[in-house]
Amino acid sequence: MVTDSAAGTLSLTSAGGTIGTPNGKVTAPLQVSAFGISANTGVGKGLVNLQDNLAGATELGASSAKSFTINTAQSIAVTAPLAASNVTIKTAASNIFLASSVGDGTGAISLEAAGAITQSSGLINAKSLSLTGTSGNNIQTNVAILTAAFAANANATINNVGSGPLILNGLSADNITVTSAGAIVENKQILGFSSVTLNAGGAITVNGNVVTAGTVSLNTVNGGIISEAKNALISGSTFVGTSDFGDINTSKGQLKANFLTLGTSGNVVISDNLSSGNVTVSDIVLPVKSFSFTGSSNNAGVFTLGKVSTSKGSISAVWTGSVLNVAPGAVLSAVDGNITLQQLGTSTVNIGANAIIHASSTIANTGNVTIVVGAIPNKGIVGTPPPNVFTNYTGKGQIFFGPPGKLTATAVSSTLNAFGRNILFNSTGAAITLQDNVVITADPPLKPGEVISDHALYNPVSPTVVSILPTYSPSAVSLGNTAVNPIITTSGIEPNLVSVSNSVSTTSSIQSNLLSAINANLSASGSNGFNGSLLPGVVNSSTGRSSSSDYSNHGSRSTRLNNEALLLAPDKDQQIETKFGRLSVKANSMVLVISTDRCLTVFNLDDRKRGSVVAHLEGSDIVLEPGRHLTVARASSGNFSAVNPAKFVGHRRLISDDCGSYKVHRSEFHLPSVIGGLSQLREFVRSTDPAKRAAAEHMLKTAAILNSLGGSSSERFELYNEDLVTAYVNH
Repeated sequence: MVTDSAAGTLSLTSAGGTIGTPNGKVTAPLQVSAFGISANTGVGKGLVNLQDNLAGATELGASSAKSFTINTAQSIAVTAPLAASNVTIKTAASNIFLASSVGDGTGAISLEAAGAITQSSGLINAKSLSLTGTSGNNIQTNVAILTAAFAANANATINNVGSGPLILNGLSADNITVTSAGAIVENKQILGFSSVTLNAGGAITVNGNVVTAGTVSLNTVNGGIISEAKNALISGSTFVGTSDFGDINTSKGQLKANFLTLGTSGNVVISDNLSSGNVTVSDIVLPVKSFSFTGSSNNAGVFTLGKVSTSKGSISAVWTGSVLNVAPGAVLSAVDGNITLQQLGTSTVNIGANAIIHASSTIANTGNVTIVVGAIPNKGIVGTPPPNVFTNYTGKGQIFFGPPGKLTATAVSSTLNAFGRNILFNSTGAAITLQDNVVITADPPLKPGEVISDHALYNPVSPTVVSILPTYSPSAVSLGNTAVNPIITTSGIEPNLVSVSNSVSTTSSIQSNLLSAINANLSASGSNGFNGSLLPGVVNSSTGRSSSSDYSNHGSRSTRLNNEALLLAPDKDQQIETKFGRLSVKANSMVLVISTDRCLTVFNLDDRKRGSVVAHLEGSDIVLEPGRHLTVARASSGNFSAVNPAKFVGHRRLISDDCGSYKVHRSEFHLPSVIGGLSQLREFVRSTDPAKRAAAEHMLKTAAILNSLGGSSSERFELYNEDLVTAYVNH
């Protein structure tokens, strides 16, 4: 035994040789007992094999070798670089603490502790790394292969900086988090008793099993695909899959999860086959490229689908179990794709109250909506519409209602729009149910110069950041005996809009009815709604720019707004710069823009083609369709009522999202209340100037079309004042 009891430190050196105890053809450990140990045979040379018998903690100083092994009786701390190809550090009764780098990146490293493995600085550099202990905290690595086993009640947090693929050859702990700069490939089981989180700078591939009782979260960037190999398994109560633009595909293996949270601008293909229980797909905030779900539950589980929108593809949900539900208020919107909801069994499909289902495409035989229980028939049954269902048709669009009694609608009417494409219902089991105020649309006509809303309330273009965001919608507040004097009532307005939904060319009668209602209510429009801080009009007069009634904006193609309002109807494409982002407005559109220190607010009053009004924000672009409103405020700004700069405007279907440093509020707005609250817009509608009158008629025609698609007469617009939400419009 070699000791150094006087100084408490031991320095061992061999020029490329061996530090250990010769034992035939092998080198047995050299028995030492020292507080501090440093052993060097040269980088990439020689062998070190030590057994430290010190009763207390040991510090390992600067050391080098081709192969380095040390076993200790108690805890050991690596306090200086350990440069070796192959490293084994084992403590029989305590912890391993890393305060410096270990390994040269060319061989295998094994760290085995009876207690915890923790790290404060440095990297573990190796081709392969094996970790064993009660827990692994803040482990920083640059490795290609990782194996780790920790206690069932402890956490493992590992960050790998290597840009190449990281192969996981078995991990276990209570909560597991592995983050790698490159791709992650799981080859042997990952068992997280409470959770498993894998974050990759490239693809994530599951070849074996990823199992937990809690949440499995797989997240990629740089277009990394999330996928399973054949016979692979992902199992947990919740599955979270996110990517910036990579596909998420679990169709080759097995996914078993009750709750799914998904986010990507790529394709989503999910196969979820539970042994029991319900399955819910939460709202997918950003559009995916396409969406396909196939799932089953053998104990009559219910499937619920939240909001899904696609940028270029279909939406399909096929469920074998009990009821297939579309969540209340969900929006299913497929661009250049079909929407198919299929319950493979004898149960039913239930479309929740206020849900919107919209398939839209100019591609032949695309843009159809199919909702069935059982097999999809080769030929639909025309049948007859059930009570409480309104229908609208254009072109060759058809609605197939299926066998008698197989489609029902609740008391508040729903609307079916077959605009050049088909809506098909069919059931070989229970009746399909439309709850209150459902709107289903197949392919609105996209005629030159005509605008049809696609009902996609949030349509970012090329998002660079994907996040899972909560949404909320404030409920109406009862005012008791408080008198409410809205800017404009809707008596005589909404019915007239509805009455021309099948004959939208009669815009002069719409305009006349709107103007009559507006003129009858001008006396109620006392406040401009901006609390005196802005002058509603073309521009705020305080800027020094013209505030005349010339709305065509023939001048500059770029405008900077600061604490002002702009009513814009340009004959050239315009760029509006604000402190919250940039707004692109194409020629022949009509928008109201309000910029304050607290928020940016945009109302798309009318445009001539899709994508005419786009808000360019941090991390994403938002396309604003006619009849849609957007307010962007700071994340700390509170609810919409707290920042609303146009309190005279009615809103419905308000959705608020936390988007990083911003809070984004979106809604449908009530056009008559905007006209009634803005004198310049009233003058525009009344104008006898041919160009302005033509633009006003086009705006009112668009409003009529949107109204026919916008829901039943029971849905209310609401006034949003600070700490007060007033329901004031039946529509």
